Amino acid sequence: ATVWVSELVHQCPDVRVVVTSRERLGIAGEHVIQLDGLASPEAGEVTARSDAVRLFTSRAREVDARFSCDDASARDIARICSLVDGSPLGIELAATWVRVLSCADIAEEIAATLDFLSSDARDATPRHRSMRAVLEHSWGLLRPAEQRVLSQLSVFRGGCSRESAAAVAGADLRELAALVDRSLLRVATSEHGTRFEMHELLRQFAAERLHASGEQEATRQRHAAHFVAVVRRCFPELRRSGQVEALRRIDVDDGNIVAALEWTVAAGDYATAARIGWPIWPFWWIRNRQHEGRRLLDPVIAHADEVPIGHRIRVTIGILAMAYGQGDTAAVARFAETLMGYAEQIGGDAGTEAFAHAGWGLVALMDGDATTASRHLEQT
Repeated sequence: ATVWVSELVHQCPDVRVVVTSRERLGIAGEHVIQLDGLASPEAGEVTARSDAVRLFTSRAREVDARFSCDDASARDIARICSLVDGSPLGIELAATWVRVLSCADIAEEIAATLDFLSSDARDATPRHRSMRAVLEHSWGLLRPAEQRVLSQLSVFRGGCSRESAAAVAGADLRELAALVDRSLLRVATSEHGTRFEMHELLRQFAAERLHASGEQEATRQRHAAHFVAVVRRCFPELRRSGQVEALRRIDVDDGNIVAALEWTVAAGDYATAARIGWPIWPFWWIRNRQHEGRRLLDPVIAHADEVPIGHRIRVTIGILAMAYGQGDTAAVARFAETLMGYAEQIGGDAGTEAFAHAGWGLVALMDGDATTASRHLEQT
């Protein structure tokens, strides 16, 4: 088709050809207009008025004439549309299931498995009977190097920068551009720089390919190591003049940092989880996300014996601070006791002892015991 269009416009210069394709033709005179999925409702928007929700409702009524979009179902439909990134095919495939499932159940199934989005319509072309078939077709058009990069980029959550793609997936600019040209990656440009994003359904598919390749563990290890370096660079600035920029940097990759923490914990690599967790606790404190921080670090504390003593101490200091932020005096006292034990274990470290006394002093303050609080805080 590319050769035919090129010859046509060369022989007939006044002819204008409109082509819809997942990939640029790459010929002279081409003007590319990027078409995204149907817009899903934004926060606070009247959900039922969005194009994506209207398409879902229309197709749902074709399979169940009794279907109606009320306020409750509209929120679930909005989630469905968001999960398929506004893809008309994805919305239509999802809508066929209203005959047996609630909209809430449909959303859960989509989030759980790519294979849910399929249809048994007799007049559908094989390539459009399921989202998997669409993705299989697109995957088959890629060169091996592009397949490798795309599969390894599936470890990212919320997209990645060019530098992160290079560090984790070994992706160079040409490979990233090729995936963008094939509509497999999207470019998002903002004041925070350029990032590459992947549709969630495609990410699920690419993650399956990564697992099948046998490179999943090594890729996740590179991902974790990369974000260890990111949070370590941000840590000093979180408590001085560069705080605003450090917070912004972590905000942008928050999904990746949490994913790296969860993966390392799931793999039993508590030492690496500690290396991610201790530099980022001030971020959780500042963002008032102490509950999340404690949830993520609790497994590290539970397996503290598998973590080098220095990182063990730092993680305990961080989780003590977050417990204080939550007003959990029992946990603060417990972590202070743990820190004092670590101080004795390494021969009486004054800094660790000071944090233990700070914990006990804060507990006494919250309990209204000024005398005990003063005695401990004087030793910090």
